[in-house]
Amino acid sequence: MPQENASTKTIYIVTQDAPSGARADEGTSNPWHPGNAAAKAVRYAQTSSVQVSVATLEANMSEFIEVVGGVFAQADKKAEQKSGMQLDEVELSVEITGNGEVKLMGTGVDVGAKGAITLKFKRAG
Repeated sequence: MPQENASTKTIYIVTQDAPSGARADEGTSNPWHPGNAAAKAVRYAQTSSVQVSVATLEANMSEFIEVVGGVFAQADKKAEQKSGMQLDEVELSVEITGNGEVKLMGTGVDVGAKGAITLKFKRAG
């Protein structure tokens, strides 16, 4: 049995596509009201799985962590200079797309519904 290296390994990612034409701003503010398009999109979304190269996912996650690390290092430096306070911990929710892209989830996103991954970074030492 041949051994797989990181460049040939794949991982399955479950994706969910809302039906075309669904708009989140239609209907009432109640997300479970039958007339709410967002609720319909959740109920009638199609779920599938796609294979993504582990090497692609590793590269995208590394790039994401590098960029986010730089952003928070600068924020920490400025906060310490201005207020004497130090950033000790950062918790982020990310989503991995069917293409292996790593995306930061913004405010107002229901993390539980998206199946996000929570990354928690603590100060070393």
